[in-house]
Formats: sequence, structure tokens, C-alpha cells
Amino acid sequence: MVKNKLIPVLASVILATSHISVGAQAIKSMEFRGQDINDILMALAQAGGVSIVPDETVNGTASYYFADTDFTTAFQSFLAAFKLYARKDGSVWYVSRVGALWDPARGLLTLDAEDVDVQLVIQAASRAMGRTILYDALPRETITIHASALPPERVVEILGKRFSGYTVEYAEDHFYIKRMPLADARAGGTASKGDILSRSPEGLWSIDRDSARLIDILEELFRREGKEFSLLMRADATLERLRWKSRPFEDFLRLVLEQANADYAVKDDVWYFFEIQRKDVLKKLKETEIVRLRFLSVQDLSGLLPADLSSGGFFRVDKASNSVILSGSAEETGPIKEFIASVDLPGEGLTYYLFQPAFIKAKEAVAMLPAWLAASGPVLVPDGTAFLLRLSPEQKRAADAFIASVDAPREATPVRLRYIRTEDLLKTLPPSVAKEDLVDSGDPSTVFFVGRPERLDLFRRELEVLDRPKPQIRYDILVVQYQRNDSLTWQKSLDARPSDEGDSYAIVGALSKLVSLNFDVVAEFGYLFAAKLSLELGNAEGRIFADTTLTGLSGHEVKFQNTSTFRYRDTEIDPDTGTPKSTGVTRELTSGLIIGVNGWVSGDGMVTMDIQATISKRGADTSTSGANPPPTSERVVSSHLRTASGDPIILSGLIQRERTETVKKIPILGDIPWIGSIFRDVVESEEETELVIYIIPRIMTPSSTEPGGAGLRMERLWRELFTEQIP
Repeated sequence: MVKNKLIPVLASVILATSHISVGAQAIKSMEFRGQDINDILMALAQAGGVSIVPDETVNGTASYYFADTDFTTAFQSFLAAFKLYARKDGSVWYVSRVGALWDPARGLLTLDAEDVDVQLVIQAASRAMGRTILYDALPRETITIHASALPPERVVEILGKRFSGYTVEYAEDHFYIKRMPLADARAGGTASKGDILSRSPEGLWSIDRDSARLIDILEELFRREGKEFSLLMRADATLERLRWKSRPFEDFLRLVLEQANADYAVKDDVWYFFEIQRKDVLKKLKETEIVRLRFLSVQDLSGLLPADLSSGGFFRVDKASNSVILSGSAEETGPIKEFIASVDLPGEGLTYYLFQPAFIKAKEAVAMLPAWLAASGPVLVPDGTAFLLRLSPEQKRAADAFIASVDAPREATPVRLRYIRTEDLLKTLPPSVAKEDLVDSGDPSTVFFVGRPERLDLFRRELEVLDRPKPQIRYDILVVQYQRNDSLTWQKSLDARPSDEGDSYAIVGALSKLVSLNFDVVAEFGYLFAAKLSLELGNAEGRIFADTTLTGLSGHEVKFQNTSTFRYRDTEIDPDTGTPKSTGVTRELTSGLIIGVNGWVSGDGMVTMDIQATISKRGADTSTSGANPPPTSERVVSSHLRTASGDPIILSGLIQRERTETVKKIPILGDIPWIGSIFRDVVESEEETELVIYIIPRIMTPSSTEPGGAGLRMERLWRELFTEQIP
């Protein structure tokens, strides 16, 4: 195994090729066009079953074809073609654009690189010989060097000689490529201080030099202009062939920065300089031109362009306007313009014909065109009623026949809906029709069927299943508020019997408060519950909060609201006096009972309901004391449940506790401090209120009848409770 052996591969010379050997691993042919070099190396490594690691110097794109061969041959040829170097460490190949080989026995360094950033070359040399090379900011330029078996001092000296104004310092453990001060650099040359630039009395700048450092030009330019600058660039640059005459300050500065790939920004009278990409500098030198095609479509042009013209990235197509947008210099875009002019010619014997379908849309007709017609590039007219085709007379006759076969009238049959609306039908279509088969007539009870006639009967049969009335639900609702007080004791009994006079309705006296309700308490909950409720109502321990009947369609919400609205003026505290004052804004506060029920009927006669009940209570008005809005309390119950039609639902748990304090005192004496308590009686009581909601959903059918009046209910009550029990 060979370790740490460098294989420099040049375009014309391949050194130490015997070290590139991984056996007889064969690879199949591969072709790459404009692909990243790193990606090509990864594909080659996968094909050869080896590990290839490129370093930071490997960049750019390449086009290359690998024939059927072994890995060694393919690897060597690719490295040679693109001036790459490889070394093997264990089982891994390391690829770089810099070849650095250190001979520790003789203390000699071999260094090879072509068109590589000088800083990357210095770093590779430092790693190879294990010795530190320090350097000041160097121009961001590439360098080509081929040093074979030279002392490291000589190699570093060669690297430093490329740039003027730098000197090399040697030490036992490091080298230092140091930039000389501006005065020292000039003293060592033929120029005297201040003669890099010349400035005319009118303030115009000129320069005539073969080369100069960017930092030197900027320092002199800004010193003599009396301006401040900050250099934010990581590296200096050596500019060559600088010959400009009588330029204003900013124009002269722009020309200098363009050569250095830099730009500037001015903030607070300080000029900041920073690096930009070369392509950003070249953008302003490129021109954009729009070439409209007259006879050829852009789709066809893209397929006709040769590979060497289409791979440059100088154009893109605009299908909407049938145009080609060219971007680049005249030399770059000129061949493309010439090619377009040579192929964008009128076809021999071809003419544009207008086709205007009578019954189908032009867009639909274009979508149905066969391949031999679609290849001619149909063009829709702006209003969408017609399209153009460029055809020969024979093709025109064939196209007429095809359009006539598909442009047939569609008969529209009106279909009346009985219960559902057109928009509901279009949302949930039956399986026999598609959305294109139905047309909204504008009448919510009529739809036009334009599909195939043989599917109309099937659509009508399916519609009989769908077009049915939604069932209605009647909700009998009773809301009772129960009150309990710990200081209250009561005892009652119910005694119902026939009178001596034979009055069969004497029970009305005992249950009179319930008989007048719409909600049939006795029939739904029995006479014992009814008697208890009647007694509670009679003793003010219960209060009917709501007694109503609501009717709604299945799946639709019904709502009951019994509320009161309190209006108050919004106040704020005066920061000067500390007293509340009105802002002039009137607000509203609503309190009371709100019940919302949304039920739907299932096929087995069950009713599923979403119930939302809210009871709110407003306290006393406190706006005069500045504590607004008034205090409120709210109780909410929400439930999702299912029950059979006619079965009652009870919602309870809306409990509220209130504590009250009553003071009775003898006037004047009860207000005397300390001894006034003798003449005062304080009674504290705690009251608990509970709101109970009784709901009975009933599915309504055409044969449903309303319940009878109070007299009929009392007659039924007498028969149930007494007639069967009295001998």
C-alpha cells in the first residue's frame, strides 16, 4: 500500500500513474453535459466502488464522456483533462487542483497548480510540508506554478514575487509574506510618492500604469479628495493596464472597482468597499432583446436549437407572446438570432384557417384535436370563441371533418326539483351524472340535463331517492328555575279526590299551574313529578323560565332567546381628580336565557342533537361609582346526545349560589358605635338556584296532530289517575 504519494496530472504529462490502481474494476459508459465536477467525481467513485474526496479547490462544471473501460484509465483521463491531482491515503483518494509533494529526507517541496487562487495554493503548500506560512491580505487572483523539488524558501519566494509591494520574512518555524507599507513600497521602485494618479485643476482624474494595487489607488484617491473610506474586502487586488484620462471622481472610482470585482456604498459620508461576484459586474455589459416569432412556435424552436446554442443559458421562451428573450453580449446572442431567422420562415403551402365551433367551446375543441392537428400549434383567439390552425388545403378538409364530428349540439332536458334546490344537487351529484352533464338554469327548482339521453332515465330514478323533503323536528322546551333557601321550611301534601257534587275536574285546583303550560308535564313525567313541581311553583320555590315549542328542519339549528339589554355609559378615571367621568361611549350588556338546538333525524327514527344553553345574570349598575361595566355571571351547558323521538331530555347542573345579608335595626340607636349592635338584628341567608332544561324532540310526519287543549289534558289526567282506581 502506498501512502501519502502525490500523483500530479497535467494536460500533457502524467506523473506516477502507476500509483493510481484499484484493480480491474470496470465501469460502464457515462456521459455528462455541463455537470458539476464534484458530482462527476461522486458518480465515478460509485461506479468504481472507491471513495473519492474532492477538496475546496475543486469547482466548476464539465462535460465529459466515459467509455466502457476500467476505473484506473477513466480516473487518469478525467484528472488529466481538467488539471486535477490525486493522492491516495489508505483506501481513500483525495482530489485537488493543487499538487503538493514534500520530500522530508531532502527537505524539498514540489508544487503544481494551474489557475488556482493564490491563497489556496499557499494553504496546500503549508499542509504538505507541515510548516506555517503567514500572509497579509493578498489580491484575489489566480496563479500558475510548477516548482519541482525546490527548497521551501524558494517556493514561498516565487509565490510572493507574483505581487508587488510584498516581501518574505523567514524564520525557523514559519514564513511570513508581508505587505510593505505604501511609502516603503514606493521607495523601492522608480516612482515617487503621489505619482500613481494625476488630478487636473477641474478635478478630473487620470492614470497610466501597467499595474497597481487597489489599496494604493484608493488611499491616494481618497486622501487627495479629502474623503473617508472603509475597506471591507478580505483581499487586496493587483490591477493591470490602467489607462484612463480625465474622469470625474465617481466615474474613475467605478472603473477601478470594476476591475477589482468590488462595489461601494456611502453612509454618513464614509465610503464602504466590499466584494461582489464577477458576474454581477458583467451584468451591465449584457443586453436584453425580445425576438417575436412570426411563423414558428416557441415549442418547436426549443426542439430545433442545436445543443451548443441551447446550453449557453442566453435565452428563455415566453409561450404567451410566442417570443424568445435573449440576454447577453452581441457575440453571445448573435448566433441564436441568426439561427432563429433561418428557421422562422413561412411554411410552403400552409395557411392560417379560423375554426369557430358552434356548440362546444373553442378550448374544448383544441383539447380534443388529434396529434397531427395539435402539432400545427393551435392559437386561441382572445375572446375564446375560435382558434387558428396553420394547415395545408388537404389538412384543412380533414380538420373540417373532425371538428364537425365533435361539434354536435347537445339537447338540454329540464328536470324539475320538488324539495331540494339546484345548488344542493350540484354539490352532491348522484353517481349517474357528472358535473358537465348538468347546467344551472337560474331557477332554484330547475336544472338542465345535457348528458347522454340514455342516462337521463337513470338520473331521474336516482333523483327520486334524493329529492325528498327533509323531516321536521318539533322541540317542546320547558325551563324551570328551582330555588332553595336554608332558612326556609315548608310542608305540603296533595289530596285529589272526586267532590261530593260529582265534579270530575276537581284536580284542576291542585295542578292548575301545570295545566296552563304548553309542555305536558304529567304525560311526560308522571303525576308524582307534576305534583312536586306544582307545589314548588305554588311556594315560590320554582319559577317557569321558559315554556315554548320550536320547530325546525332536520340539520338546521333553532334558537330560543329570552334576554334583556342593559345600556350604560363607559367611564374612565380622571387622572387629575381621581373621579370617574363619562367617555361618551354607550355600550350594551345582554343577559337572560339563550337556548340553541341543532338536531337531525337518522333512518331508525332517532334524533341526534347538539344543545347549547346559556343563562346570564347582570348585577347592579355600578357606572356611577366608576366600576363599570356592571358585574355579570354566566352559566353554560353544552351537550351532544341522541334519543328516540318523543323521549324527554333533561339538562341540569346550572347551579348558582348567592349569599345575602339582611340588617334590621332601631333607628338612631342601631347606628351608635359599639353599643349599636344591641339594637341591630343581622340575618344571613344563602340561596341556591338551579336551572333545569326539559327538551322533548318529536319527528313530525304529515299525520302528526297537535296535542289537545287544557280541558282534554285534564280529562285524560282524570282517567289515568282516578277513574281506574275508584271502584
